[in-house]
Amino acid sequence: MPLSVQKNGTIIDKLMRTYEASYNRMVILEHIICVTADVYDPISIAVQISKEISTHLPGRTNAVWLLENNNTATEIARNGQPVAITRRNTYGMDSLAGLPGLMQNQVVLFNPENSQPSELFPDFDRPSFFPLKGTPNALGFVIIDDSDTLDRDICRFIAEFGGMILNNSISHQKIENQRRDLEEMTNILFMHNAQLSSLHHIGWKIAQAEDVDSLCHTVARDLVDELGVEKAALLLIDEELSQLKGIGAASGTPRIEHVILASDQEEAVQESIKSGRIIKYFDFPQKIVIGPHVFARWGIFPLKCKGHVRGVAVAELGNKDISDIVSILVNHAGMILDNLIVLEDRNRIYACLQEANAGQERLISELQAALAEVKTLRGIIPICSNCLKVRDDKGYWQRVEKYIQDRTEAEFSHSLCSDCVKELYPDLCEEVEL
Repeated sequence: MPLSVQKNGTIIDKLMRTYEASYNRMVILEHIICVTADVYDPISIAVQISKEISTHLPGRTNAVWLLENNNTATEIARNGQPVAITRRNTYGMDSLAGLPGLMQNQVVLFNPENSQPSELFPDFDRPSFFPLKGTPNALGFVIIDDSDTLDRDICRFIAEFGGMILNNSISHQKIENQRRDLEEMTNILFMHNAQLSSLHHIGWKIAQAEDVDSLCHTVARDLVDELGVEKAALLLIDEELSQLKGIGAASGTPRIEHVILASDQEEAVQESIKSGRIIKYFDFPQKIVIGPHVFARWGIFPLKCKGHVRGVAVAELGNKDISDIVSILVNHAGMILDNLIVLEDRNRIYACLQEANAGQERLISELQAALAEVKTLRGIIPICSNCLKVRDDKGYWQRVEKYIQDRTEAEFSHSLCSDCVKELYPDLCEEVEL
């Protein structure tokens, strides 16, 4: 009976020790879960692993090292405290003979029998290495000063669970990075969709422009209102005067219709015109002044018309990455500008032709009117040699003045010549002579 009791007592003691060990591990596990529930930073997790070892194995030096770039290990925490960046030790994988096997095979390395650990880890008398297991290789390792009284199962348990938490943190970081990338891509897609919608709206408006001035004003205004440019100005080339004339501007400041830039006034503007490419402020680190507008972080976009640059759009971009969308709008405006210039030339030629035709029609009318007033008598006119009457086409004899009046615009007024007066009125002539 006593033996039986002794035997039963031994079994109970073992069961109690097993239960106690399991309970302690559950307490450690619960505590680690609680303190790392919202922690996804590998550095913070490494510090927490070191704290747990210091709490449950007091008086023993410990350190947590994490693998970086698959070829170096860096000391992150020691005795429950983070190691300052400037004081962190970093070793290559080949610094310790058993280190590659520890990381690849993920097996515990108990107190290696050589002098390397003492040289690399002088603060440890008998260092043992517990891998922080990962896939496919360990994510780091825990160093603990070993002794005959060390509870290696607790060390192994904390290291293994710490590896699981690190794996979760890496997975969380990947998911978080993917979420951020997806969010960024979504924002970019929304931004591009909004820009394309704005371009469609602007394209419809500038397609309604009836002349070059209205086109330039619309483009300048929509660059600011629709595309987010801080300020904008459009200038066109006057080839006869070798000047750039301000056409339109927008940003709440005065207009620039009367601004003139000499051909060599702004080097950056001239470079854009000559090369036909976009020029930005970092190409020519200087401010551009156009009338009342001062551009600091600017972009110059050439207005191309069938390979020929007819002007430029100067935009204050600020810190926004909108050069591509601005370039699309300016290129589209350049094509419409080319059509408007051709249309204006055609209208001008048509107006000249209309004016010339109108002048020709007036001249024809005047000539016709003059011709209508001129009536001539041609051919042989039969006239009586005695009474001087003229025979018309119907055979009637008419007085000569009647014949001429009927056939011309001429009119007669009757009077007497001096000879007839003497013949008809001799007495009157004598009195006059007296």
